[in-house]
Parts: sequence; C-alpha cells; structure tokens
Amino acid sequence: MVHTVVRKEWEVGFLAAYLVAKFPAAVVMHRVPMGDIPPPITLDLGPAAGAKTFRPSRPVADAIVIQDQVLYLIEGKIWDINRAIGQALYYSRLIDTTAELKQYRDLPRVLQVVSARAPPWASSTHLFPGIDFVQWTTPDVGPYLAKMESYWSPVARAGRQQRREKMQAMGWTHPGE
Repeated sequence: MVHTVVRKEWEVGFLAAYLVAKFPAAVVMHRVPMGDIPPPITLDLGPAAGAKTFRPSRPVADAIVIQDQVLYLIEGKIWDINRAIGQALYYSRLIDTTAELKQYRDLPRVLQVVSARAPPWASSTHLFPGIDFVQWTTPDVGPYLAKMESYWSPVARAGRQQRREKMQAMGWTHPGE
C-alpha cells in the first residue's frame, strides 16, 4: 500500500491573500508569462496561438498589479527570499518585451518581494535599491514557517537519520539513498 500526501501550494494562497489585503481594487494578474515570443513562432502561428504554444518556455512572474498608475511586479516567497530577489530583477527587465504588458510599459514600476519572514541578512537590504521588501503573513502560514525553520535543527536531523536507518533495516532503501 502506498501512502501519499497531497502537496499544498503554500505560496499561491499566501500571495493571493496578500494581494487581496493590499490591493483590493487593483488590476491583478497572476502567474504572468514574461518576455517575448520568438518571431518565427508568431509568424507561423499568429500572436495568440504563438503565445499559447510558447508559454511553457517563458518565465512566469508571480503577480503584476496595476494600481494608481503604478505597475507592481510582485514575487512572493514564504521562505526562499534570495530566489525571489533574483526573479524580481530578472522579470523587471522583461516587462518591455512582454506583449501582455504593452499597455502598461510606460507606468512607473515598483518591485516587491513579499515574504513571511524578514531576510536573515535584513541589515543588507539597502544593497538592493529598487526592491521593496515586505514582511507579511497570515495565521495559517505560521505552522509551515515553523516547520521550515526547524528542518535543520538537531532534533529534526536526528529524526530523518533514524527514519533512513529503519528503512534500510527493512530493506526498502540501500545505503546512500
């Protein structure tokens, strides 16, 4: 018998709650494909079909929000703030080539990294001018955040080691797996 646990997409709900709370009356676009589509594809298939065909190859921004004549590019990460910084900077350079954002290209832009925790290196956020770091959370994110924070604790590491040893003793895994 195989037991599986359905994976909960924590960040999707986390970011959706943030957008509802902070931008209730704004134009909000979720999971926005960024960058252009190669001209041969649009010539062969047309712009709409080309966009659908090429979508899996395009990077995806978590959210674009238009409010008060400002374009907000938002990356939400409960835990991995470092990756969100890189994604926000990368996607910001693709706005001008993204056909879906053509009507918003001339708006002032704000890059936001929204996280449930402050960066561990919070005293260095000034090194990233142009990125607003927003610490925000919901009550249901607390247990997930606590689990992530405890993952490398001595107790959790010992528990994982014991589980590996038991599985090896039962012949379910081999050493090194």
